[in-house]
Parts: sequence; structure tokens; C-alpha cells
Amino acid sequence: MSYCIYLRKSRADTELERLGEGETLARHKRTLLSLAQSKSYAIGEIYEEIVSGETIAARPQMQRLLSDVEQGRWDGVLVMELERLARGDSIDQGIVAQTFRITGTLIITPNKVYNPLNEFDEEYFEFGLFMSRREYKTINRRLQAGRIASIKEGNYIGSAAPFGYNKVRLDNGKGFTLEENDESPYVKMIFDWYVNSGMTAGKIAEKLTLMGVTPKKGGSHFPTESVRSILRNRLYTGKITWNWRPVKKTVEHGMVKRSRPRNDESDMIIVDGIHPALISEELFEAAQERTGLNPRVAVSRELVNPFAHVMVCKGCGNAIIRKPSKKNPDYLICPNKYCGVSSAPFDIVEKQVLERLAEICGKLKLQSDKANKSQEDTNTLQIDKIEKELAKLKDQQNKLYDLLEQGIYSQEIFLERQQVLNDKRSSMQKELVELRSKIPAPVDYTDIIASIERLLSEYATLSVAEKNSLLCSCVRKITYYRDKSNRYDQKPVSMEIELKV
Repeated sequence: MSYCIYLRKSRADTELERLGEGETLARHKRTLLSLAQSKSYAIGEIYEEIVSGETIAARPQMQRLLSDVEQGRWDGVLVMELERLARGDSIDQGIVAQTFRITGTLIITPNKVYNPLNEFDEEYFEFGLFMSRREYKTINRRLQAGRIASIKEGNYIGSAAPFGYNKVRLDNGKGFTLEENDESPYVKMIFDWYVNSGMTAGKIAEKLTLMGVTPKKGGSHFPTESVRSILRNRLYTGKITWNWRPVKKTVEHGMVKRSRPRNDESDMIIVDGIHPALISEELFEAAQERTGLNPRVAVSRELVNPFAHVMVCKGCGNAIIRKPSKKNPDYLICPNKYCGVSSAPFDIVEKQVLERLAEICGKLKLQSDKANKSQEDTNTLQIDKIEKELAKLKDQQNKLYDLLEQGIYSQEIFLERQQVLNDKRSSMQKELVELRSKIPAPVDYTDIIASIERLLSEYATLSVAEKNSLLCSCVRKITYYRDKSNRYDQKPVSMEIELKV
């Protein structure tokens, strides 16, 4: 029988680590491995969740675990507490409960083994998830109340310091504030240039880049959006704001979407902070007034680039965009002005993409189904060998019990020999899982060939949106590159096309 371990930190664990209680995941791993050893559970994999997400969507290792459980890979999952599996909303808890119930996978904690096929265990399991959700909401309310109380005291509760400040702990150890750093003068320059010199956010970003100033998140160029964000941030006047961009949840096509729209000041908490101000209230208000006089012009949302969401720049990774022109042909360009990749006429690139797809489609039709046959045969032979060895180990373990009952083996020798066999079995099962994962899955090119052929045959008659939809159905990514020295060549573009195979 195969078992796995699932590890995840809670918010309480993170707080204990901050107070010096040691690394949580390592401590939990030792506990669960010790439990597995005492119960002779063969551990096939350990899923370590390094994030404390509220939902399954925010926990990649939980997604992997549920997928493996659905496939019947595990007989049981070892976890410190039921709450570690699901503490999100009732939908997520229902998904977890249903997955374990349908597959009959055991949930093993240091205190109890839950069998989802047992009526009483199932009821206890679901009740435990319900109570954990209530506890989660209670903790969230307390955290929110604590944050607001800290804000009203003038403390800074952000996870990272904004540009121009360093985050420092208060002398009493209860909370954080901000102190000026070497970036502070640039904040004052940004507001002065914007209000008194009439410079735009884009020009300010260019000037900062030429001066060698880099943003907090790194990079060689100062982004225009970072300048706009600084100009909108009241924190530089010595204020602390809360609820400026609260998370709003909406449901689209059954999926929960999150957005962070800017809030009205009437719905925000604005208090005096204990950190030093970098600019005056008057200068900040003047910046807001100028921003209001220069609103952004709404642009058309109609799709004009059939390569949207597909084509990226090889030089910097940005999406390639289409630049329309009334007098000259449309061009495809990289929007990063500091990137060395040149633009190219749209019609030339479009023609190359279609030619390359036709070439790829022809190769797929000729490709042999036996491409991975050799590797598959080798792995299959090794798998058969290991499975036979595992069967022998099972017989040896059965003989151990006979020898113990007959008095030939003492209890000490029995436990020692059993441990050796358990370790050997665990090692073989890990090797077996690895070998099975290396067996190449049979690739069926029928659908992708059909999609490409449809795209090529109908392309000239389709709208831009339809072209884009068909491209996205068969192409994962097109990597675009054009050297500046080839700017006036007729066919200078190089590209790599990655299909959704």
C-alpha cells in the first residue's frame, strides 16, 4: 500500500516561527515520517505547501495532491490536522471531502485515522472541516481588527516598504513604521517635476532611468506605472491609508474573479502616520489636481491583433502588439522601448507564421508513432523487474511473522528485519513511481493537425477575433525576434512556434 504526506503552514505557524519556535514544515515532516515508520506506511511522496492560501486555487501542491488522489495513486494521506487539507469556503471543503470519499482514501493524523467510507468517520471529517472554517473566519476577524487598530496608531502594516522608505520595527516590538532612505530625494523630485516642471509620468520615468534609479522590485528601467503609483500615494504626505484598493470578488462563468479597484476616499481610513512625510499636503493635492485635468483617453477594446496572447518578444518576454497606421502598413512591435528587438511589417510576419504552421503540420503527419517506443520498452522491463521484487518482499514479510510465532526470531530481531524490508520496499516504490512517470504518454496529433488545417484553410475569411481564437486553440506560444541590423530586409523575422500538444 502507498501513502503520501501533505504539509502546509497555517498563519499561527508563521507567527510562532517569528517568535523563534523553529521551522514548522520541517518539524511536521519529522513527526509524520516518524508516524509512518511506526505504522509501516510506505511513503511515496511528500507534498510541501510553502504558501498559506485560503482556496485550493491558491495552493498548487493541494491541486497536485487532489489530482493524484483522484487517480487512485494513494491509499492514505498523512497530515498533521484535518484543517491542513481545507480551510477555505464550503465549495473547496466539499471538493476535498468528495474526492477522499469517492476514492476511499484514508486521512491519517497523529491522533486518528479517518476512513471516508465509514459513516461515522465521514460525519466527523465533515464536521471537522466545518469547525475549521468557523475558526478560520474568527481568526480573520481578529486579524482585521488588529490591523485596523495598528493603523489607527499610525503604524505601517504593509508587507514591503514603498519606494523612498525602509520598513523598521518599532522600539517596543509591536508593529512597524517607515524611515527615509537613499531613494527619498527621488520621490521629492518626482512630485516637483510633475507639478512645477509639467513633466509627464513617462518623461519622469525616462529621466529616472537615465539617472540609474531602479524600482523596488528590481529591473534596469524605471516603469511609468511606478511613477503614477507614487504620485497617487498619500503615504508620502505622512498619512497611513487603509482600504484604498480592497479586494472585490465577482463570479464569472462559475469562477470566482478577484479585482482591486481604487476606493473613494469616503470609504477609506486615513490617519496620521508616525513615519516622516516626504512632501507637503499642498504639493500632493496639486499633483492630484493635475492628474484630474489629464484623464486617460478610453481606447477601443476591439481586438486588432490575431497574435494577442500568443506572440512574445524573445528579447524581453513582453507581448508583441500590433501598431495600426493610416498611411503606412501596420507593424508588429515590442512595447518595451528599451528592448533591442526591432519591429516588422504585420503582413510579412503573418505570412511567415502561416507558412511555418503549414510546414509543422506536414511534419506531424509524417511523424512516427514509434518515436518513444525504445524508451517505453526499457522502462517497462525495469518496472516488471521491480514489481516482481516487491512481490518477493511481501512473501519475506509474511515469513517474518511465521518465524516470530514459531519462536525462531525474537521480537527485537523481528522488528529489525521488518524495518530493513520496509526501507527496501519504500525505496523500490519510489523508483517505481519515478519510472512510471518517465514512460512517455502516447501523443495523438489528430486534433492539433485538424485545428491547424482548419486555421490555414479558413484564415483569409475569418475576423481578427476568430483568427486569434483558432491560433490560441493550437499554438501555446510564438517567440518573435528581429535584429535591428535586418530592419529593412524583406524576410528578417525569426520565430519559434510551440504547439499545444
